[in-house]
Amino acid sequence: YNSAGVYSDMTIPVFSTTRALPGVPTGLTAKSGEVKQITLAWIPNSEEDIIGYNVYRGVPKDKFLKNIAFVNGRTDYINSGLKDGASYSYSIDAVDKDNLKSGLSSPVTAVTKLLAVKPSGLRISDKDGRKILLWDANPEKGIMGYRIYKLKGTWEIIPATADLVRGTTFSDPTGRNFVRDLCWILE
Repeated sequence: YNSAGVYSDMTIPVFSTTRALPGVPTGLTAKSGEVKQITLAWIPNSEEDIIGYNVYRGVPKDKFLKNIAFVNGRTDYINSGLKDGASYSYSIDAVDKDNLKSGLSSPVTAVTKLLAVKPSGLRISDKDGRKILLWDANPEKGIMGYRIYKLKGTWEIIPATADLVRGTTFSDPTGRNFVRDLCWILE
């Protein structure tokens, strides 16, 4: 159509095929029970032009997953710096050399190592004129020891020992009597 109102003959239709998107990644797994981290792994896409994978993460309150990393040349990722005892959901997509992205993989969920339960059964015993703190062993596996604190003055909490206590008893190595220390805290 030109300015004089004349139409030209129509051209022959031209067709084109766009490149297919990469396939959706499969086999995504997330390892639960790790301290402050979750390890992801997946099966590599079969396309030869895949340059990497985007990793997306969310927590239960999130409406959408957020892109947290691009993984190049590998099919695993360690998401570190997480809170212990927290649940996280993950999904990935594949990216090819033309920056075309696949759809998202099926989501997986994992939980970081659960926080230890608070020790219970704290009591003081008298053995041979010496006061001893005793408590019940924690039920969960992997407990390396206990930290003992005491109250100094009115508000200051200080460690009673520099090292972890490996058992379920503690006797103050300074020989001080527990009666003078009004508050003992076990962690």
